[in-house]
Amino acid sequence: MTFTGRGIVVVGGTTAYGRAVTLAAAGRGAEVVFSMPAGSEAAAAEIERLTDGRATGVAAEPSREDDAERLFGVAVGRLPRIDVVVCAAPALPERRLPELTLSEWELGVASALRSAFFASRLAVEEFLAHGAGGRLVHVAPTVREGEPGQALAAASLQALLSLMRSTAKEYGPRGICCNAVVPAARAGLAAEGHVADAALFLASTEASYVNGEAVRLAAAVS
Repeated sequence: MTFTGRGIVVVGGTTAYGRAVTLAAAGRGAEVVFSMPAGSEAAAAEIERLTDGRATGVAAEPSREDDAERLFGVAVGRLPRIDVVVCAAPALPERRLPELTLSEWELGVASALRSAFFASRLAVEEFLAHGAGGRLVHVAPTVREGEPGQALAAASLQALLSLMRSTAKEYGPRGICCNAVVPAARAGLAAEGHVADAALFLASTEASYVNGEAVRLAAAVS
């Protein structure tokens, strides 16, 4: 599975999953532009070094519309074309329901979904502009559904998956595939390498028949 000559935007490129996707994509020949939060220049420089300059970090908060648009603007200028967008959702705090305030609930849902919304909208615009389809992959945070303290994360996950499926149905006829990777809980985090492999498979031409699917990774067997 090669990505030589393909351009990829990774939203959340310095998160554990986003970093893994960025490194794996660049290692397979892709040119990558990834977002990084302000103050993470050292982490971004390390990614750029490990990819021999095939990945470029952009200081942007993708849950803000102007930052998301700037990220994609840099990508348009830097990449041959935006073929793939991978959106790595942020981790959400564990809170039991009696401990949650309304503001924490709204902020948590917004932080998870605003980035996904802006990434989806901008990705679709770019894919339609060059008329050759495209791949949009959401990487969900690790969620232990049904477990105490996971109400906020689980609700955000289901909203994210609904957004993904709606995008897939709306733009599938235009050659745009939208899918999600849902990591299983493995000692708190799924193995980043497996997440990257799944995301890049969904981003590849080999997965052109997959659309609107949530690929759930199995937990590791000890």
